[in-house]
Amino acid sequence: MKDVPIIFSAPMVQGLLREIKVPGTGKTMTRRLAWGAPFSVYDDEDGHKAKRLRVEGYKVSGPDDTGMRLAWPPSPWQSVKVGDRLWVRETTSAEHRWAGTKPSLITDTDVWYWADGNPDDGDWTKPIVSIHMPRRFSRITMIVTATKIERLTAISEADALAEGVERRGDRDYWAGLNRGTDAVACFSALWLSLHGMGSWDKNPEVVAISARVIKANVDAPEARAA
Repeated sequence: MKDVPIIFSAPMVQGLLREIKVPGTGKTMTRRLAWGAPFSVYDDEDGHKAKRLRVEGYKVSGPDDTGMRLAWPPSPWQSVKVGDRLWVRETTSAEHRWAGTKPSLITDTDVWYWADGNPDDGDWTKPIVSIHMPRRFSRITMIVTATKIERLTAISEADALAEGVERRGDRDYWAGLNRGTDAVACFSALWLSLHGMGSWDKNPEVVAISARVIKANVDAPEARAA
């Protein structure tokens, strides 16, 4: 088992917290790109380089007229296994006395989590963006229960709901500020908001990760024993 940091936006953190509070109502899945950016490689007629790259886990295209191929490296998410712990990184702030200090050097402090909204009181540093959040600040851990690789648009209605899409009323589905008439449409709008126009139609392969969500730091006894 290994510990892996994972970044979430505020609406997705709220979905995780909803699942912790009322199991079955929040976010228990996440989808991450299965392959990294492609690069070009020249190969001989027998395809020796392609064979070697495929053994190493790369996806390799057929050759063009000049012998050039495209190769896609596997993303780190392909190495995530059942039992791994994903510790959630989100936007936070520390007490203002730590203003100007590198997040990695901040030690004893109260923490504000911006997914909870604006603070009513207190003097806080400017937000520490999620990618820089120290491990010790993390309050949510996801224990991986299943993984699969599939095309993005193959997502089912049930999986879209498990992605944190929230049903409101009889007709509307929401994920953050994204709205749809069904859970898949809502999830596609969310994906577009995160990855840009055209990203849904590209239909990339993704790693779909299912997890049990607990409210505990990854190094806390509750997470280590989960």
